[in-house]
Amino acid sequence: MNPKARLTLLGLFLLLTFINCTKEPPENIVEEEIPEIITEEQMLLEDLVAAFEKETDISIFYETGLSSLQSKVEHHHAISEEYYYKTVNSYPILLHRVGQIIDYVNAFPKDFIQDLDLDAIILVQSNIPKWNGRANRAEGIKSIAINKLITLNDDLVLAHEIFHMFDPFASIYIPSSEFEMNWKSLNPPNFVYGSGCSSGGDIIDYSEGFFNKYAQCNPIEDRAVHFAFYYAKRNKVIGIINEDTYIDGKINFLKDLLSEYEFNFSY
Repeated sequence: MNPKARLTLLGLFLLLTFINCTKEPPENIVEEEIPEIITEEQMLLEDLVAAFEKETDISIFYETGLSSLQSKVEHHHAISEEYYYKTVNSYPILLHRVGQIIDYVNAFPKDFIQDLDLDAIILVQSNIPKWNGRANRAEGIKSIAINKLITLNDDLVLAHEIFHMFDPFASIYIPSSEFEMNWKSLNPPNFVYGSGCSSGGDIIDYSEGFFNKYAQCNPIEDRAVHFAFYYAKRNKVIGIINEDTYIDGKINFLKDLLSEYEFNFSY
């Protein structure tokens, strides 16, 4: 091939390459999205939570979400995204856990739960927060957080935090009020609150007048501890109640406080 023909071919090649590089891409090309795989357990869980919320007006949060209520509840309890339960088999486990929580709530008298005006329950599993349960009333939002990693008994912790929501003096504690003085009179002579605040609230660590050391922290925790054990673990503490007149007096105090509701408090 002569030099002139070579140059002609080379020029044609460069021209075609330039045209190909500057050609606009075809329109309406949409990048294909990978569909999210939704498991049967995930759908069952979503339906279960939706039905519970419709019936009780209580939201249950168990994973990250976009609702403003969840964001506020997370803020009130200082909960971060990494606190939620996350494994390959998260949804079967969460379906079981959430189902249990719903069963525990539904076991309370309906009018009692309605009067609590509880907005949300949030479930986490993390060793970062050292609490097993929390009740919060910030900004007029009533919520309960339960940390499964620290919690030994979901039913006991839930009952404890639910009583905090009910306790008429949990948010306005007045040590010298008639209510608090009547409660304190049920303790052993010369007892002073203030110890046991770092102890576990969901274990039996009995001493005279108290199911555990945590109950000795303050009157608010004392009432919640005794209500929770009597309500959720009565078969384990009935012997203590029958032998301890101080605890028996506290249980009767709580029964009177809750007398307008149909609790099964017989023993």
